[in-house]
Amino acid sequence: MRISLFAISLSLLSSAAVAAEPPRFRVDILPFNDGALGINDNGQILQMHAGNGRTVAAILDGNKQTLLGTLGGALSRPNGINNLGQVVGDSETGVGNTSHAFLYSDGKMTDLGTLGGNYSSAYGITDNGTVLGSSRLANGDEHGFIYTTGSGMVDIGTLGGRNSSISDIDDAGRILGKSQYGSGTWYNFIYENGAMTKLETPNNLLVSGFQPDGAYVGAYATDEFGGAASYFLKDGVVSYPYDIGYIAGIDPSGYAVGYNTHNSLYAVVAMLNGETYRLDDLVTEAGWSTFASVDGMNSLGQIVGQGCREDTCHSVLLTPVPEPATYAMLGAGLAMIGWARRRQQRATA
Repeated sequence: MRISLFAISLSLLSSAAVAAEPPRFRVDILPFNDGALGINDNGQILQMHAGNGRTVAAILDGNKQTLLGTLGGALSRPNGINNLGQVVGDSETGVGNTSHAFLYSDGKMTDLGTLGGNYSSAYGITDNGTVLGSSRLANGDEHGFIYTTGSGMVDIGTLGGRNSSISDIDDAGRILGKSQYGSGTWYNFIYENGAMTKLETPNNLLVSGFQPDGAYVGAYATDEFGGAASYFLKDGVVSYPYDIGYIAGIDPSGYAVGYNTHNSLYAVVAMLNGETYRLDDLVTEAGWSTFASVDGMNSLGQIVGQGCREDTCHSVLLTPVPEPATYAMLGAGLAMIGWARRRQQRATA
């Protein structure tokens, strides 16, 4: 965001590093049956736990689950986790019909406030503590914001219209998002040094993520691939290296995980040569019939989601074989930054 929002520079993938064959995965059923919404590089998993009349954000670390609580209401939702274990999301406050963005760090949930309205949500946090999100204004418009402990919540504004949103942030701190013009049309922007600049793209093609080599990633609506086609845009040229509908993540060896729903394909693994494989055909244990949900992927290639076996569905962790420590060595030297998590913005034309 995807903040959890993660991207990789394809230009940095050498022919030796790019996987020629799809990976195989070991499947572990997660404890507590509380779902899985994201995973960081230390294997900490975001969950939501229901009990005692409340549904609250949680962190699963191995077999230990930590409940994060709320800002006073009965519900909190986790949207992003960084590699320090800091979590962002939104929570009911218990005061009227209000829900505020929160930052959970060092065992404490902090209310980040709003831009004047009754709602805000944080959906991504970098390892240096920069939080990305959106908030309603007092007039009902919604703007993207950035938050740090030093500056508090900063309204990034718009390109002249009423609303804006944030999609991604790169290593240099540049922010990618989209904003309305006064006409109501949405355009991409780059926000840096306190200023928003329109990002020119062919035919106003909307993008949602950075690549370190200066390219962007996005998706547009289509009848193919179950309703969307993911693409890369660099120097005005659009390409479709993965031949996949929606990309949920790309790992250092060059394979992508995501969704196609045509021809009964759901969660899939896609290779740079355009080949796609059903995720349930790539697991080491027989009996898994469907992986209908991919909810997070870290830079070690570990995936969290939902899989079904013998007519029973489970929240699962899929780990590439060989193990992550060995697997990560195969991609040593590659530049990795965050890719968008499930709940972050998808670009549509």
